[in-house]
Amino acid sequence: MKSFALDETGERITFRTDHLSVWALIAAEIGAESVPGDADNDGAVTLADVIAVLQVCADFPMSRKVYSAGDVSGDGKIGIAEAVSALGKIAE
Repeated sequence: MKSFALDETGERITFRTDHLSVWALIAAEIGAESVPGDADNDGAVTLADVIAVLQVCADFPMSRKVYSAGDVSGDGKIGIAEAVSALGKIAE
């Protein structure tokens, strides 16, 4: 999002949008070597990455951070394309 409001006391982030879609908070990697598809930033693409991505897609409560390196489609979002890509890497 280009513009948002952060309310740390209320633990909310608000923003305006002109369409309905699913949004998730992801953590940015700073200064780390990223592996495309590594949503949990552990240095490898594993089933844990697939599970984290599917949790984001299903809007499940997250018990861990999901990192932007998980975005393999280049759209800036974490979604089904990232889960399918991670499954493909695991299958190799």
